[in-house]
Amino acid sequence: MSDDGSAAVELVLITPVLLLLMMFALVAGRFSLARNQVTEAARDAAREASTWPTAQAATNAGVQRGLDSLNAGRVSCQAPQVVIDVSRLRPGGEVVADVSCTVALDDVLGLRIAGARTFRARAVAVVDTFRSGT
Repeated sequence: MSDDGSAAVELVLITPVLLLLMMFALVAGRFSLARNQVTEAARDAAREASTWPTAQAATNAGVQRGLDSLNAGRVSCQAPQVVIDVSRLRPGGEVVADVSCTVALDDVLGLRIAGARTFRARAVAVVDTFRSGT
């Protein structure tokens, strides 16, 4: 009995498992990038909104900063949403930013993987106690 060809058989049997593990790693990495991007966008939006003196200006600036932060990232969002709560916009108060982003998997390495996941993040920024204006 000979062992000729056994390495080829082993390679054929292990290749699908290795490919599956590689695909899992790619999807997990994409989700990690998306989660970080959404968290960063929420933080940026809340901080930006907390620096403006009026509720309307804070809301507009915060939403724009959040969307800009999402667009600057390496992960493309489908229907991004940025909501700014300025109900406590006053010196010593806080501003809350809620950001959501749906990430599709169909562009991972050009493969057509079906599915998407929505990531959400909330960030709170404290308004400077000594700022001027209201």
